[in-house]
Amino acid sequence: MSFSVESFRAKLEGGGGPAFGDRYHVAFTAPGAVSAEADAYLSTETTSKVTNRLSWLCDTINIPSRSLTTTEFRTYGLPVKRPYGSVYTESQMEFLCTRNMGEKKFFDAWLNYIFNNNSYDIAYYDDEIRHLDTIPQSELIELLEVKSPISISKIKPTIVAIPTIFSTHQDHVQAYKVSMTALRENPQKIHKLPHMVVSYESPEYHHWSAYSEFGRFSPDYYLSLSKLDVDKKVKCLNIYQSQIREGHRDGEKIYSLAKIRGSEIGSAFAESYHIHRFFIQ
Repeated sequence: MSFSVESFRAKLEGGGGPAFGDRYHVAFTAPGAVSAEADAYLSTETTSKVTNRLSWLCDTINIPSRSLTTTEFRTYGLPVKRPYGSVYTESQMEFLCTRNMGEKKFFDAWLNYIFNNNSYDIAYYDDEIRHLDTIPQSELIELLEVKSPISISKIKPTIVAIPTIFSTHQDHVQAYKVSMTALRENPQKIHKLPHMVVSYESPEYHHWSAYSEFGRFSPDYYLSLSKLDVDKKVKCLNIYQSQIREGHRDGEKIYSLAKIRGSEIGSAFAESYHIHRFFIQ
């Protein structure tokens, strides 16, 4: 069949004609905390001045697309992919920069506010920090099983360590409960069970917990540690200064507990766990 300009034009007109190019307007309203961070970066102008001209300097933009997330399901025969959610690609924008590089400094400040390279602090949304015991267990279980980007069904871990139920913190107890449910034998949602599931202790709930009347943390699996290993643990804990509790959860308590567990296996230092599942394939 020969090509016909009239036929091609008729087909285009049948759909209303060719589509117009994307038209967009970029506007930034920086959160107050980000503006304060950016003002510290910008020495010659204010954050509002930079954001006001960003809409004129956007060179290209990619609008996010949507696709379905699926998981394989098989009763017999070939596996079938079943959708369980949607995923969106990231919106990408490229901006022209002025000579003072105020635009780059603005975005650098925003990145530094989200994750500070010096303090390692993460800026969560105001409504993002929630106590786990206020969220329905069914939601948390689904997140752990399939919905989270790092769910069990996606990353297929071989070892899972969870807080012990003998904890003084309600979030730790909730994490234990939903983890034990999510890690149950459930071939419909989890294709590969972790070979090892253990719970771990922490110095502040060595003897006291909401479940202390029914027992306490009883280790049956130990890892011998060197002094260098314990030093590294203390150094990591010290990064999270908001979690330090003097005489309760600090470097001294970590050393004390490591010595106690080490003495139970004839080692200078050790950390201990309680095994809930362990199998070899």
